[in-house]
Amino acid sequence: MRDRAPVLQDRFRGAVLGTAIGDALGMPAEGRSHLQIRTYYRGIRTYEDDHFDLEGLKAGQWTDDTQQMLALLESLCEAGGAEPQAFARALVRMYRSGARRWGRYSREAVLRLEAGWDPKESGDPCADTAGALMRVAPLGLWWAARDTAPEQAWREAESLTRVTHAHPKAIAGAFLHAWAIRELARSDPDTFDPHTWMDELGRTLLFVCPYPEAAFLIARTRALWAVHHEIPLELAERLGGLRGKAHQLGPFALVLFGRVFHQPETALLSGINTGGDTDTVGALIGSLCGALHGQGGFPEAWISGLEASAELQAAADRLYEAALQNR
Repeated sequence: MRDRAPVLQDRFRGAVLGTAIGDALGMPAEGRSHLQIRTYYRGIRTYEDDHFDLEGLKAGQWTDDTQQMLALLESLCEAGGAEPQAFARALVRMYRSGARRWGRYSREAVLRLEAGWDPKESGDPCADTAGALMRVAPLGLWWAARDTAPEQAWREAESLTRVTHAHPKAIAGAFLHAWAIRELARSDPDTFDPHTWMDELGRTLLFVCPYPEAAFLIARTRALWAVHHEIPLELAERLGGLRGKAHQLGPFALVLFGRVFHQPETALLSGINTGGDTDTVGALIGSLCGALHGQGGFPEAWISGLEASAELQAAADRLYEAALQNR
């Protein structure tokens, strides 16, 4: 890949913006079924107001997925690496600045942190949701810039995930998505092979993860990839729905991205219109698309219509510079 530094910086912007773009696209349909999305919105194609939530979020606004992603990003810049204490502080600050739809496990973790709990112990061992998975794009980008080895990456992912989610499925899922981001940010879209990428992701997780849940997660992902030609609704049914679990949303996002990786709009909208935890599905697929294609992979209208778009690009640039300075 020629002129690697500018390319990698663009991937940083793409993954950060992609998280927020997918989050904002999925925001008004969160918790809705495919039929409801078709009925109320005639399918999500662009940003829409949320007409059904009392918070009344407007078109282009994002939710907790992006808020927590930004908290993680800022903690990496502040601490010069993966530091649970720094992340805990950033998470509390973000929550108190105006939390948007934070999940139960993240809310409860913030309360424990404010009560003085050690970030190594503040995560709930029953938390197997995608609350940690959704925010990890900055960590994968950090690894891409620093050429982090799998063993170190696992330790960092586990320590940061445990701040809110201590269930092995959540930890394994967060690592898998962050490592996927790492590999995509270092890939050439013209030669990218999703089959090889999917295989390597599975081998890496099984190599570093000490929990038996890793084999479960990879088996689900591989089984879904084997039938990736099916329509998204059928894929979601194979996972038991998209109700916010890490072992549902993680594999679904990887497979939806992998099957049409060269068409970010198709990947994002097909995932979101399936229904379920649509903002997180969008955030996950958006981060994958941006990590491979950069910010140019998204329509200009999606970037210009996104809440705080310029601030998000600036945050991505700060992360890029911090990653290079702390190698």
